[in-house]
Amino acid sequence: MKTIMTFSMDENGQVEITTGNEDLFDKFADPADGKKAESFFREVMTKMVGKIWGDHNTCMSKVVRILSMAEVCSSGAPYEQAEDFWSTMMFSVIPNTEKYLNPLKSFYGFDPKRIERPRIVGNTSFFQIGKPNDYPWRKGK
Repeated sequence: MKTIMTFSMDENGQVEITTGNEDLFDKFADPADGKKAESFFREVMTKMVGKIWGDHNTCMSKVVRILSMAEVCSSGAPYEQAEDFWSTMMFSVIPNTEKYLNPLKSFYGFDPKRIERPRIVGNTSFFQIGKPNDYPWRKGK
């Protein structure tokens, strides 16, 4: 195993973030290789379900969320990036992963019938004018 990223913090709240092996990460998460990227994403989601639902690891969720928020805010177009992320998650990634993830989460007592889904009127692509409405690696297909 090779480290892709580390997030460390000392007792005074000083943070250290290091990254490496970007080429290794890109080898499996490259949108140009849709099958490999989707397989990699499923592997990551499977591990996350085990951590969140099996291990009840709330620390991981907190760290991922704060890093994600900080990354969006640090970008050159934070509002656009936030809107793109939200609409892609709401109308593409979440609906496209439910069939795969619901059985994994159900093993831990999750009830997919209790999910509150968005109410949609018309074509959801309205929220992504000119942008693909699917997994990023499927290029809108």
